[in-house]
Amino acid sequence: MGRAPRKATGAQTRDRILDMACSLFNERGFAQVATRSIADAVGINEGNLYYYFKTKEAIALALFDRVDARATVLLGDETAAHEGLAAYADLLAQWFAMNWSYRFLFRDIDGLSFAAPALRLPLRRLSTRTHRTMQRRVDALRNENMLSLTDIQRDHLLTNVWIVGSYWMNYLTLHRGVSRIRQEHMAWGLAQIRSLYEPYLTADAQLLIAVLLENGEAAATIMARYNQLIVSH
Repeated sequence: MGRAPRKATGAQTRDRILDMACSLFNERGFAQVATRSIADAVGINEGNLYYYFKTKEAIALALFDRVDARATVLLGDETAAHEGLAAYADLLAQWFAMNWSYRFLFRDIDGLSFAAPALRLPLRRLSTRTHRTMQRRVDALRNENMLSLTDIQRDHLLTNVWIVGSYWMNYLTLHRGVSRIRQEHMAWGLAQIRSLYEPYLTADAQLLIAVLLENGEAAATIMARYNQLIVSH
């Protein structure tokens, strides 16, 4: 006699709601997804969904908590030692992978700030923390003679990296007519970020990149890491 199917726990149901909501928000956009659609996709009634989340904004906040937890691990200890140019490239690849997994938060950021105003402060805090980490990494690369730029140039660079990193999907949609952002567009986004750094690469950095590419290490290693992150998330 077979066992009866095990009933999902409250925590499992909550996770399923978040997983499905994230998938639907990514696919359709936050504003276009109703709580009933999320409940139907999970296989529960809407009243049961409200037991876990009173509003769609509450779901968005819970998904942001996931992003914040991943970002905390990714950004690491702000006082930790720097690990070089390849590690910084890997950090950018991982950040883009997180962008992809929760792309509605970044792609729909303007609309979300009105539809879910409680997200504004947490998003601002994450932005500030990310900027501090990126500045620390860039300063370390400058000290290692990998980048050559003044403090003003560094500040401009980091500002532009933030703008491109946050709005590259919007650019593809509005200016290139891309109706659906796909995984393969991530390489395009990364290329835009990389181009911002290129004018500041020193001869030592260019030589290091050339050696890594000649040995087949740089692109293969970083893209393998990126693909692993995409599959696992």
